[in-house]
Amino acid sequence: MSTQKIASILIALVFLAAVGTACNLPLVNNGPSADDIASYTVASLTAMAAGAGTEATPAVDGLPTEAPMAEETVVIPETAPLSVAFVAPDGNAYYWNEFLSAPTLLVSTNDVNAAYVSPDGTLVALARSTDDISYTLDVINSDGSGLRTLITADGFAALPRPVDALSSIPNQVDWLPNSHILSMNTRLTFEGPGSATGESLYLINADNGLMTAPITLPDTWYFKYKISPDGTRIAVSLPEGIEIYNLDGSKLDSKVLAYEFVNTASEYAWVASPVWSADSQTLAAAVPPREPFAESPEDSTVWRVSADGLSGEMTFSRQMMYAPGGFAFISPDLTKILYLTQLDPPSSGQFALNLSNLDGTGAVEYAAGSFFAGPAKWSTDSTKFYYYDSDHGAFIGQQGLAPQPLPDFAGVRTVEWIDGSRFIGASGPEGGWKLLLGTVGSATGVIYSTPMTDGSITFTINR
Repeated sequence: MSTQKIASILIALVFLAAVGTACNLPLVNNGPSADDIASYTVASLTAMAAGAGTEATPAVDGLPTEAPMAEETVVIPETAPLSVAFVAPDGNAYYWNEFLSAPTLLVSTNDVNAAYVSPDGTLVALARSTDDISYTLDVINSDGSGLRTLITADGFAALPRPVDALSSIPNQVDWLPNSHILSMNTRLTFEGPGSATGESLYLINADNGLMTAPITLPDTWYFKYKISPDGTRIAVSLPEGIEIYNLDGSKLDSKVLAYEFVNTASEYAWVASPVWSADSQTLAAAVPPREPFAESPEDSTVWRVSADGLSGEMTFSRQMMYAPGGFAFISPDLTKILYLTQLDPPSSGQFALNLSNLDGTGAVEYAAGSFFAGPAKWSTDSTKFYYYDSDHGAFIGQQGLAPQPLPDFAGVRTVEWIDGSRFIGASGPEGGWKLLLGTVGSATGVIYSTPMTDGSITFTINR
């Protein structure tokens, strides 16, 4: 695109923003000011001039956007390789896929906090900061070329936040299925204690840097979200229920599931972690009682609801042991659940990991140990699960079979499953950090290792 054309588009966008301001019109759900929009536009058009995407058109609210952004998808072939993006303890970012003999170094500036690999494995988004207050969101090609900034530090500073918040920083960041579009909410930082999210969920096109805010929750101080497998719906979990939105921001149902505010005895708010069905029509979630730390807490409940809110049911209830890392874990096919119960005496700190059908039938005590800080994770085909016991180590569990020890994964509290038999986890810090590739019944592979014992390894996969 020519410089003259870029300048023309920029002038038009700034004019639209100015008109919106003069007419007292909202700018993307109370988003950045006209000056900040101009800054965003400069960055976006610079990326476009470099050939990073298609030409954008101004939206009525003054922010450039795709038309429509939600429908732009990337077709990922079934042979798309397993891809991993990770941050080493030294703050450098790497990319690896199953056809590479060694990881590719992406950024060596020691300032990367998180790396997110795209569904097709061709892009990696990077959250970067040197002080944990001022952030940028960048994207780079997985071969290490084409580093570019999607949101600058000034851009994050322009996002809405309370006057007593120091900054807005990346919180939950995900790729929409089969796309080059990132979703993101923000976390607000404060001088003292406090945990809150910003009011909006943003969509950022990584090919051209253009950004929208389809969902804004001005009266909510904390939320998480879960995108449906088909990428058309978003479940927004709030401190007192779950709402469902279409990707364009229109609300499908205000409360598919309502629950009481949970007293976590801390500064954070508990919100549900729903599991979507494969067809994106149904969700399941477990809910703790209002006072989970009471001497004799009330029952936790397990629910299955339709995304349109037209049907729903409590599948079962029973007393479960609440834990900040998670207390109940529903299988991807919504047929089974793992949950924790307290073993006597309570002072022992020992728990039972129970396995049952989602309706509570067929319950068995699968294992006993210290699971308070070690949540379980189901395989993608719902046949196996990984769990970590602080007393005894890591295991693969399976209904009807004894736990299978994983000595190489000692200290790996949680993993990401690739499929029904392979999983990835980060081991450390004793003896240094390693990024491990596990396979049920086979030897463990090492993707990356470092003698560093400080920091940690964080990673994402394109599965």
